[in-house]
Amino acid sequence: MSETRCSRQLSLFSVGKQEVTVDFQGGQIVNDAGLLVVAQLVEGLGILDDLAARWPDPRCQAMVTHTGREILAQQIYQYLAGYFDFNDANCTRHDPLFQALAGVSPDDHPLASGSTGARFVHAYTRREADKPPEEREVLFEQRQAQLQRIRLLNEYLLELFAKTRSRPPTHVILDLDGSEDAAYGQQQLTFWNLHYDQNQYYPLFVFDGVTGFPLAAWLRPGHVHDSCGAVDTLREVVQRLRQQFPGVTIFVRGDGAFGGPQMLDFCELWQALEGRGLSLWDVSKWDVATLRQQLFKVGALVQTSVRRIWFHFSSHWPREGLFVQLCEAVSRYVGRFQQRPVAATGPPG
Repeated sequence: MSETRCSRQLSLFSVGKQEVTVDFQGGQIVNDAGLLVVAQLVEGLGILDDLAARWPDPRCQAMVTHTGREILAQQIYQYLAGYFDFNDANCTRHDPLFQALAGVSPDDHPLASGSTGARFVHAYTRREADKPPEEREVLFEQRQAQLQRIRLLNEYLLELFAKTRSRPPTHVILDLDGSEDAAYGQQQLTFWNLHYDQNQYYPLFVFDGVTGFPLAAWLRPGHVHDSCGAVDTLREVVQRLRQQFPGVTIFVRGDGAFGGPQMLDFCELWQALEGRGLSLWDVSKWDVATLRQQLFKVGALVQTSVRRIWFHFSSHWPREGLFVQLCEAVSRYVGRFQQRPVAATGPPG
């Protein structure tokens, strides 16, 4: 039986007298070189240095091989390249591109392993591992560490947003939205979501509506309502934006799922402008009587059950602010499609 021989060189074709061949002795070759352009932006803004300076690191620094900045750089660039799992680090740690991006010479040492990266994110230390099992508070410490890091990152995003504005903005549009994040295995807080037909997380994001700049992100269980945590998240964002830009006008934009009573109360309290769908409106500056007339003009125009909507709102959420918003929303929506005079009728009763 003859032995199979593996060739180190592959001949493809000839161009004139020159033969085109391929071999496998090109040295260390990378395929994510586009990250070098991103790294120029990150380094220019000082993002990694700023994050590493404020990132909590409970490890004994005298025993550390991989610095916090190095691990942060490794994980950030891994995510940007599409390597989302911790065990992906077991391959990228030997990649000369990722080593260079993390500030490590390829001839020095490999980057952090997946296990080291996971412990760093969850603030799990050897001191915790050495405790007797009955004395460990691993889940509580990990949860506290995650919340601390997410809050720190959200605060930094708002600082970076202010830092990168060429001049103070006159208004900021806050786009609210949840995003499905499919999960596998038995991760904590993953639940079945009937709408998306999958096991998932359902994180909440806040973006600047003009530039798309991320302003906040919170991880949520996979089965929660869209508005879960939205008011608390917005409160922190609006408060910090007002500190950075006094007098700025803030618009809150999202779909109908975010328009519950708590959100409306928040917009009234913080004098924010809230919008859903096609319209934006100020909850405090519209004339209620005029908008009532507009609402019933619309009701006569489209011949819908606007009066039943009025009774529903008046019986469940008896506040002028909600009725003002209902008037403005309906009148603007219908006004986009039909424009003809209608005799005004007054509100019932």
